[in-house]
Amino acid sequence: ECVYLLPPIQYPDGSWLLKIGPSTAFAPLLKSLAEVDEWFRRGTLDPDFEVKAKSIFSELFPGISMISTRPLLCVTDQTATLNPYVDMLAPGWGVCSGGNGWAAKSSDAIGRLAADMMSLPQHWTP
Repeated sequence: ECVYLLPPIQYPDGSWLLKIGPSTAFAPLLKSLAEVDEWFRRGTLDPDFEVKAKSIFSELFPGISMISTRPLLCVTDQTATLNPYVDMLAPGWGVCSGGNGWAAKSSDAIGRLAADMMSLPQHWTP
């Protein structure tokens, strides 16, 4: 069984979060922007997904109790090359996409890279 697990990360608000999730078996294949919009508008995870994530946590960390959980919806995109795309398309227009299901651990850093690219375009070298 495939699972992702990130080490605890301290966020700017001071909270420490551990990201964990089972494989994409619970994620429907979304083929259009309308389907992605509908997925996020539903606002909640599949209950089985949340149960599975909590079960995996308990198996990996027996004897450790969760203080709280914050289930969040996400999507996984794939590029034709299976490499991420982070680049300027035109002045003021950039792209950051293509985690290909393997970017959970690096998503914060990739997001910072894209934010720097957009806010400091003179320092961006393709």
